[in-house]
Amino acid sequence: CQAALDAYLPATVARGLLARLQALRAVGAAPAVATPTPPADRGPVLLHREGALMVTESVRDGLTQRDLWFGQPPRFRQSSFCVERPLWLVTEYTRQLMAALLLGDAPRRVLALGAGGAAVPRALKALFGDAVAVDLVDIDLAVFRAAHRWFGLDELSQYRLFHHDARDFVQQATEHYDLIVLDVWDDQGVPDWLLDPALWRQLRRLGGDAGVLACNAPLGLADALCARAAEAYAGVRRLCRTNVTVLAGPEAAHRAAGLQQRCARHAPALAAMGVPLADYARELASASVETAAAAAPAPRAAQALAA
Repeated sequence: CQAALDAYLPATVARGLLARLQALRAVGAAPAVATPTPPADRGPVLLHREGALMVTESVRDGLTQRDLWFGQPPRFRQSSFCVERPLWLVTEYTRQLMAALLLGDAPRRVLALGAGGAAVPRALKALFGDAVAVDLVDIDLAVFRAAHRWFGLDELSQYRLFHHDARDFVQQATEHYDLIVLDVWDDQGVPDWLLDPALWRQLRRLGGDAGVLACNAPLGLADALCARAAEAYAGVRRLCRTNVTVLAGPEAAHRAAGLQQRCARHAPALAAMGVPLADYARELASASVETAAAAAPAPRAAQALAA
């Protein structure tokens, strides 16, 4: 290459062209930076099984989703988690439970009865960090293990975990909680004790005058659970989507001005999690007040069918 250039061009020009050729050759030889390729779509595969609990993983539109299932086929999907977007609340009912932030000040202590995939506790820790303390209660240690390994509950030191029956925990607890998240139904339906008026009075005791409660309820038992909540709390409303979310707290918390103010405070951060907080605020502002006129509670076997 050098000899050919020297034969036809002045030396200075030849040297300049040679330097450019060498530079281009070096660039061409450099390894290309690989662009991450999104995973290919695939149906669910089994990741984990422990007793009646199962974890599956599937890929759709380049996003990896893990699902937590309870019971025997046909199984009950309790929770979902997006690997690439770990704070995104995949299921509608977890987004609805976050509407509890419309009813009170930023919580300092939270009690989650029923751990599942821990989507709501993780979202609350992401929002409030060390300013909020979260206690998780579940009767099944396998649920805690699955949440830790497969559903993003990585920093266990950020939470207090209690291996207890939820009813027993509520009866024995003495601490105050600003927010109680109640999600204890599974493939067998809602436990009968959840319809016990005494339990709701105990929940109200743990929350105090300003305490807020959010309960995930199957459609078939929404009326009965709203009635039980209304026996203990002054202000009870419901959000209706795939499931019903019962929201209870002081009646003053449901006033439109307060809903709008708290919505403006939390909506931007919650939008990044998929929560349409402004929609929930509008629905709550126009929702009817729930009363204690109770629908007849169903036995647990019928509740599973109602769900």
